[in-house]
Amino acid sequence: MYADRTSDAMRIAIQETTRRRKIQEQYNTEHGITPKTISKSIQDILVRKREEKRRSEEVNIEVLTKSYNVLVPKEKRELIKALEGEMFELAKNLEFERAAVVRDEIKKIKEMSST
Repeated sequence: MYADRTSDAMRIAIQETTRRRKIQEQYNTEHGITPKTISKSIQDILVRKREEKRRSEEVNIEVLTKSYNVLVPKEKRELIKALEGEMFELAKNLEFERAAVVRDEIKKIKEMSST
């Protein structure tokens, strides 16, 4: 903690932390436990979170696309418009990774007509 002076709340928090630390150290000593630092790659955690978001958004897109028939031009345009609306909403909420997934789906749907 950083401050010019120690407030009552800070003093109480520090005392409680010290009290709990003593209890934990006593328990560890009695049970022969040597604490170890958890070592996880931060990169692994970030990749896992990114993949979870991507899978979640793909499920949302799948549900939305099932309600449209992309072979019918009017429905295809409506689907693209709906996906674009969702993409812009996600971007507005600073969910850029999810917005990118929607963008990629829009691109895929648009390319279906050119193939």
